[in-house]
Amino acid sequence: MAWLLTFDGLNQIRAIDFRMQKTTIFDNEKLEKSIYLINQNGYQRPEFSAYKHLVLRVLGLWWIVPLFNVPYLSQKIGPIIYQKVADNRYAISKYMLQKIS
Repeated sequence: MAWLLTFDGLNQIRAIDFRMQKTTIFDNEKLEKSIYLINQNGYQRPEFSAYKHLVLRVLGLWWIVPLFNVPYLSQKIGPIIYQKVADNRYAISKYMLQKIS
């Protein structure tokens, strides 16, 4: 989430830590594993669909829009890649922090 927020120069995204602000909309177990987006109208998008929605709206992420909108990729392969990254996000974050240090 921190990575995503670094590209949001217009502050369009408001991240809520479900651990601090309890919600009944989603199961906490699901929130622990994946990102969920709720827009101003209450429309909900889970996981890869949430990222796809955000990439189209955050100016700093326009460079990856084509990856999220290739028909077969975004429908079949995108969710699989998302799940692999989500399942390994702690290891990825640890690796990235080591690279920065």
